[in-house]
Amino acid sequence: MKTIEILRLLGEGYSQREIAASVKCGKTTVGEIQRRCREYGMSYEKATKMTDDAIKATLYPDSFGKAVKPDPDWESIHGRLETHKRLNLQYVWEEYRAAFPEGLSYSQFCRRYERWRTYTGKHVIMAQNREAGANCLWTGWATRCHA
Repeated sequence: MKTIEILRLLGEGYSQREIAASVKCGKTTVGEIQRRCREYGMSYEKATKMTDDAIKATLYPDSFGKAVKPDPDWESIHGRLETHKRLNLQYVWEEYRAAFPEGLSYSQFCRRYERWRTYTGKHVIMAQNREAGANCLWTGWATRCHA
């Protein structure tokens, strides 16, 4: 919908700065949309007769409708992270990118992993109240703890 509004305001003679403030986006975004509309022959009248998806497909033919990169096997990644306490998500991502060079960026990898953890309940932590000195791990302390 922003594209149609940008085209309408451009047709009325508003500046890129004024349009950017009106549609709440950057001035460079307005300039980029204006450039793409000129390049692909998109006018306000033409855009009003199209759906949002059709406008996006026309203005962004290289990126619209691209397949979403599939998620890695989060269950196995989570298992590795839980099993190896010194292993971190950065290292796992580096291994993932070595195997899949066109895979997710690090930020997307982290974001999707956190979303998966929340969705599956793996993000939940059970709080355990402990009484000081009740569980002594070292045998030498056991006699002092329970004395």
